[in-house]
This record gives sequence, C-alpha cells and structure tokens, in this order.
Amino acid sequence: MRLLSPLAAQVWLLSVIWGVVSLPARAAPATDGRGAPAWLGIGIEKGKTGVRVTQVLPQSPCAGADVHPGDEVVSVSGTQVLAPAQLVASVRAAGVGAKVALELLSPQGKARKISVVLGPKPDMDELQRNVLLGKSAPDFTPQVLAGKPMASLSALRGQVVLLDFFASWCGPCMRALPEVSALQRRLGERGLRVVGVSSEPAETIRRVIGAHALPYTVAMDVDEQASRAYQVYALPTMVVIDRKGLVRQVALGDLETATQEIEAALGEAPSTPATGKPGTSATPGATRGHAGRFANPSSMPTPRWVPHPAPHGEGPDGMWRDPPSENGPGKGTGRGPGRQPVRPEVQGEPGMRGPDPQAQ
Repeated sequence: MRLLSPLAAQVWLLSVIWGVVSLPARAAPATDGRGAPAWLGIGIEKGKTGVRVTQVLPQSPCAGADVHPGDEVVSVSGTQVLAPAQLVASVRAAGVGAKVALELLSPQGKARKISVVLGPKPDMDELQRNVLLGKSAPDFTPQVLAGKPMASLSALRGQVVLLDFFASWCGPCMRALPEVSALQRRLGERGLRVVGVSSEPAETIRRVIGAHALPYTVAMDVDEQASRAYQVYALPTMVVIDRKGLVRQVALGDLETATQEIEAALGEAPSTPATGKPGTSATPGATRGHAGRFANPSSMPTPRWVPHPAPHGEGPDGMWRDPPSENGPGKGTGRGPGRQPVRPEVQGEPGMRGPDPQAQ
C-alpha cells in the first residue's frame, strides 16, 4: 500500500478539518418537518420479558396495528429491548417513516411479529386532544381525602364534573383555588361536581385543603393513575366532563374557558344531542393559559400553568414525564414545594410550554 508523504498527509488532514474533504458520517434519525422524533404511540413500562404496553393511543402508528395493552415488545427489527429506554432509543434511531418489525409476546406468552410504520410524535397539546376530547372520560377510583365521597368517576354520571389537577408547589394552582371554590358554591345546586386531584402525599394535600377550606371533593391520585389517563403534563389542568360522561374541555390554567363549558353543559339534559355551536360539546377543545383569563385576571398573573414534574419515563408507564434531574430517580425536575416555577426560557415559550416529555 502506498503511503502518503508527510506533506500530503498534512494537506489531507487540514482538508478534513476545514471541510474540503468529507468523512463518512452517521445519518441523523429522520424527523418530520417540525423536528418531531419518531414514535409508536403506546404507553410503556418494564415488563417480565421486554417492554410492556400499557396503552395504545388513538390516531397513532400502533392504533391500527395488532398491538394491545398487556403485550410485551421484546425486539425492534431484530434488536432485543429489555427496558423502556431501549425501546425509545431504537424507535427514534429508525426515524419517522421507517417500517420496523416488532416482536411481541401476548399476556399468555404467545409470540407474534408485526410491522409498523413510524410516525412523528405529536406535541402534548395534540396528544391530549386526540386522547380525550369528545370521548368517554377515563374512569378511575380516587382516594378521597375530603368532601363528598365518590366510589369512582363513573359514579358521577349525570352530573357535570370539573377535574382540577393541582399541586401545592404550583403557584397558579394555589391562586386558582378560591375561584374554583366559588364556582362549586355557585353552580353546585345546578349539578356541578368539582373534584380536585393531586398526586402529592396525603398529608400535603390535607394541608392545602385546610388552608383554603375547599368545599368540594379532593382526592389523592394514587400512583398517578388519573394523571396518566388524562395526559397531565402541566398544572393546573382542568377537565370538564358533561352529564353523559364525555370530555368537553381541557383547559390549562384557563378557568374562564372551563367555566363557559361548564355552564353550557349544565344547560343541557343528559340526552340532549350536541348542537354544533362553538364552545359547546359539539366542538370540544383544549386551551392553554394564554388563550383565556381567569374570572378575576388579577388573581392569576402569567404564567398561568407550569410543567408537571412527574417521574421520568422509565416508570411506571415509561412515558409523558420530565427527564431525570440531579435529585435522583422519581424526582422529576426537582420543582417541589417552595420551588419557583421553571424559567420561561426553559419552558420553551414564555410562561407557557413545559419541557418536551418522554413519549413512545
């Protein structure tokens, strides 16, 4: 083999450094036009053999495939996956538009293989709309700490329900509580049932209840089952459910919009069909805090919501959670009691959007 002379070798090296000569490079994973990574559209957690599917999201790549909750993904295009992080990495490396082969195990241990064309991961607003709006509200069994007891959410069918997901460390949540309480007092006799939901420890929630004298049902979200079902990624998240049990509105820090939807739902009989008028159940929508104001604007300065600092994607469902922090596993971004809301530039949109959660 002919060796380069010292002078030629120096010229070749400088050419590489200056970009005149291109060295082979690994291709970047394909994304869509907005840079969204590839995804399958499933909730995941660590399984016995591979990665267990906890949920198949609507309008996702796996929605029309032979994938079901309880299945375990054991390999992606021949590469074994043992943990949620491995599955996420394999899918994102393949890129949007790639066709991947999934090897699955059913809960009964029966193996099968399917092919899925990867799509772009939607943003959290879009995901929340797709999963919730116009659909039956996901049922859950709360651990009630105060207020009227309830066996389950579905037991409230026939009433209009406002789910208020909150936390004690969330400034906008705490500033909203007086108006949420006033809403229950004003519309309770007409059929409104407010249910406050928090994933914090019981003693923390009870302190909030006592400090604000909350006049409605307040429950602890054990293992964040409700938060996952309602795709909660920012607080306060307010979900309006009509008498038929359908999700009418998802509002992030926007009590005014939620109130409008509540009053529209209260004016309808349980069997009344949707009218198609804007702002009613025929046109449900999701709003963020910048889309509206609280009934008393001075009580709710920007930002009107902050990101939900739930545990990272590797547990318990492997998705929709902030990345791990220096505080250790399960500590989210560390925005706990007494912490300030995340800086606007960290959120990506002044006072509004939170960090992009893990999703698969």
